Amino acid sequence: MNAFTFLGRLVGIIAILALTVSVMVGQNITNTGTMTNTGTMTANNFTNSGVAATYLNSGGASLLRIRSTLTTNTASADPQNFNVQAGEVRYIGNADQTINALVRDGIYNNLSTTGAGASNKTLGGNVTVAGTLTSDGAGVNVSVGANALTVTGSVASANSGAFTFTGGTVNYAGAAQSIFTADYGTLGVTAVGNKTMGGSFAVNTALNLTAGNLQIGANTLTIAGSIATAAGTLEGSGTSNLTFSGTGNATMPSVTNGLGTLVVDRTGVTDVITLGGSLTVATALTLTDGDLHVGSLQTLTLNNTVSAGTGTLSSETDGTVSYAQGSGGQVVLATNYGSLSFSNFDKTLPNGGTVGIAGVFTPGSASAHTITNNTIAFNGAAQNIPTFNGATGYNNLTTGGSGTKSAAGNITVVNAFTNGSGITTDMDIYALVAGSMDNTGATLAFGGLTNGFAPGATTAIAGTVIYDGDTGDPTTPASQTIAAGSYYQLQFAGDSPKNMVTGTTVTTGSGVSLGANVTLNVVAPGATTLDITSGGLTLAALSALVNDGTVNVTGDLANAGSVTNSGTITVQ
Repeated sequence: MNAFTFLGRLVGIIAILALTVSVMVGQNITNTGTMTNTGTMTANNFTNSGVAATYLNSGGASLLRIRSTLTTNTASADPQNFNVQAGEVRYIGNADQTINALVRDGIYNNLSTTGAGASNKTLGGNVTVAGTLTSDGAGVNVSVGANALTVTGSVASANSGAFTFTGGTVNYAGAAQSIFTADYGTLGVTAVGNKTMGGSFAVNTALNLTAGNLQIGANTLTIAGSIATAAGTLEGSGTSNLTFSGTGNATMPSVTNGLGTLVVDRTGVTDVITLGGSLTVATALTLTDGDLHVGSLQTLTLNNTVSAGTGTLSSETDGTVSYAQGSGGQVVLATNYGSLSFSNFDKTLPNGGTVGIAGVFTPGSASAHTITNNTIAFNGAAQNIPTFNGATGYNNLTTGGSGTKSAAGNITVVNAFTNGSGITTDMDIYALVAGSMDNTGATLAFGGLTNGFAPGATTAIAGTVIYDGDTGDPTTPASQTIAAGSYYQLQFAGDSPKNMVTGTTVTTGSGVSLGANVTLNVVAPGATTLDITSGGLTLAALSALVNDGTVNVTGDLANAGSVTNSGTITVQ
């Protein structure tokens, strides 16, 4: 072997050792062969060039530092041959740099950025970081651009390093992870395991819960865009806060363990946020703008403050809103509810507003609610109307919708009771006391022995009033007493005798009818009067009129039953 050949081989060996142990350089590296780095390499520009170019970060201590540009696809070089799935790549330029996405499988192990001044490090494409993504230094900013960043490890800031995640997508695809505190464009939770918010932040475009569990913790999650939920979940707590801002409709994921506060602040009342499942709000519900909607078979439980600006609360007819504050004074919003329940503490109903109930009303046991100028409207199908607010009762009470409304107890109305057109309100055995009443086109039914409504001498009861007492024992029926007053149309049904007693005057405007098996007793001559001003008197088969008082009929008397007269009957 001559001296020149030996010297050439020696230089080659030295070069290979330099590459596979530790190289510190400050200029450019162009690789057209094979490089394996187990130490630290530094270059202004690093270029992989040619079909044979291969680079490997080998081992956890391997570090490649780039001051300017990393190029992996020059002169037919295959980016798949540039392998940085171990060790670390650090972009260290003091100026702006592009983070090369053309590495094997688009995957970096550890990816870090630093610099001496303000510099943006922007992803050049979709990148996955399997280890730690670090922004290090004041003025250093890592931007995802319009690309997708997938993190299976962690995101960290050192020395005030920053991130801009608002333009593209950041997917957290590891197991247990902490989600870095920064505002996001699209945030994805895409792998099984708990993803814990490291602080409060906003998601401006879309929150995608593909898999895994996003834990809000004692933070505020603000969602300004859409939400997509596949197998992912959202977990709250009594200290977790969720805010909906921005525009558009969205369905909230089902939130396990409830929330501390919930704010809906979408830009208009037509923007609807629909619950994804039953939800408890421990501290405050604030409806600044937009509509919070309770879906079918869902329950929204409100344990504390409720307030609304131009925002609204709505519900499916089989949804439930529970005002469950454990002290008095909780504000109830004026809106249409499905079912509505109150805890056993006084509420403040909306002054001048209407609380609509399409389902079941469970009022609790409190009896000193604030009901100033308020109306409660039962506007569903068949419904029970419960006793409410102790001796004071309802302020205004209305019925609507369809079906029969059945009293579930004595009903007191401070001001007006309005029975909706086409509605039958069945008082059964219970009392109805109201300041005034409108029964136009509707029906009131009284089944108790003495529970008729007495509207006063100058107040007429419109619509139809039915006395339908049914004792359940027709062999020994008790008598049902007819309340004095002015009725439009009066009907008698059931098997209990109907007694008009001494001192009672009943004036009707559109006729009286007696159903089968009904006996109407007009008693006490000269003191008890049935005055039918129009419509006539009709007796069905097996019914009976027993008159010991005065009966004046304007119209026809049609008798298919029996009439026994010991008093005065005048038909004209």
